[in-house]
Amino acid sequence: MAKDPSAYLAKLTARMLGDVAKDWREMIGIDLSMESSGSCAGGPDDLAKAMPGKVVMIETQITGDAEGPVHFIFTEAFAARVVGTMVMLPEGTIKEKEENGLEESDLEAFQEMANLLCGTCNTLFQKLERQIRVSQAVEDLHVFQLELPGDGHFPANDLVGVQVEFGLDGRKFPAMQVFSSDLGAALKKRVPLK
Repeated sequence: MAKDPSAYLAKLTARMLGDVAKDWREMIGIDLSMESSGSCAGGPDDLAKAMPGKVVMIETQITGDAEGPVHFIFTEAFAARVVGTMVMLPEGTIKEKEENGLEESDLEAFQEMANLLCGTCNTLFQKLERQIRVSQAVEDLHVFQLELPGDGHFPANDLVGVQVEFGLDGRKFPAMQVFSSDLGAALKKRVPLK
């Protein structure tokens, strides 16, 4: 197993998802904040215990000087609130989606938020002058609605999940970014953070 990169990945995730919160706030006009809340390591079941229940998962690849799968996991309620605000749904409809789940059209709208998320992460890598990208290619970027633990979405190896909380409308929503330990070690070597 690669050396545990948890502390480094927590710092990288805080930068990446902090920038995402800022960009989403500016682009769709939501009062969104982000705070780091720790990390956990292990296999897929260990990470699922840290964030069980109905989630929306963004699955893509990091490419370039470091390569491997990366996942962003949000609660279904958070995704419903973000999408509902983006498409200007009435508050009652947003609450209904939070309680009853998302429809296919909601997932398609969240796919656009996933694309924006990847673009924000790539801007950070550009600022750091690194030859690394978070893939926005159609064949790599997927959005799933599932209940954790779920089979087949995480690579079956050692993982590091970095937990964060998004603040929105006076509420806290847990989220997680998941890396393989190998990718985390490669990023730590290739993307020094100060």
